[in-house]
Amino acid sequence: MDLEQLEQKVLLIDSQLSAREEALRVNQAHIESQIDAIREENARQGQLRGAMTNMQMQGQTVVAELEH
Repeated sequence: MDLEQLEQKVLLIDSQLSAREEALRVNQAHIESQIDAIREENARQGQLRGAMTNMQMQGQTVVAELEH
């Protein structure tokens, strides 16, 4: 293989690496977006669990008051 062929091969490999890096950046952005969505949903679920626990405690208080 002569020098010109090696240079062409290096350029091809460099181009392929650049394309893969861009694909990885796109994938990373997508994954980060999914992580943000999961965190938001987790926070929302936590709020709902808290509200349900509060309602359950209020219900138990009402039942206890009615029993007395």
